[in-house]
Amino acid sequence: NELIDGSKIDKDNAIIGIASSGFHSNGYSLLRQIVSLEETDLYQQLLTPTRIYSNLLCNMPSEIKKSITGIAHITGGGFTNIARLNKNYNYIINNPPELDHLPPVFKTIINKSKLTFKEQYQTFNMGIGLAILTNNPDSLTKYLDELNEQFWKLGQVQDGTGEVVIKSNNQNILLN
Repeated sequence: NELIDGSKIDKDNAIIGIASSGFHSNGYSLLRQIVSLEETDLYQQLLTPTRIYSNLLCNMPSEIKKSITGIAHITGGGFTNIARLNKNYNYIINNPPELDHLPPVFKTIINKSKLTFKEQYQTFNMGIGLAILTNNPDSLTKYLDELNEQFWKLGQVQDGTGEVVIKSNNQNILLN
């Protein structure tokens, strides 16, 4: 009865993004092509271990856990993973983290990769390791603040057909 399987997602749920520790498992085929072994500092940064979020979730107070309607680990496939939660909704990301608010390695890789904005969000986690959907964002963000977690209020859920839309710079970018 505590299983979070996306079936309780509803329109107007908030999408909260928890910071990643780096690229996690996102885009490493591409990363190996654009970063040479001679770029040792950059290469070392790419080897940052993937952050595991289980302690954050397991230690969460039960009243906050009950407000969670969906959880998506942002791994290979980037933000498109959010759409897997429940195809009856669209996931509107209208406050994605800006590159200047992420570790510098993201900006370096984005510039080297020459990916389009859409491709960036389909390939990399763009600084978000975990997306949590909730019907009570205030209690979740207060909890995250208390833990000094870096997070973003990414957006919200709308009725739809399982699409992820990134809204940035007066553009609507459909990811799937």
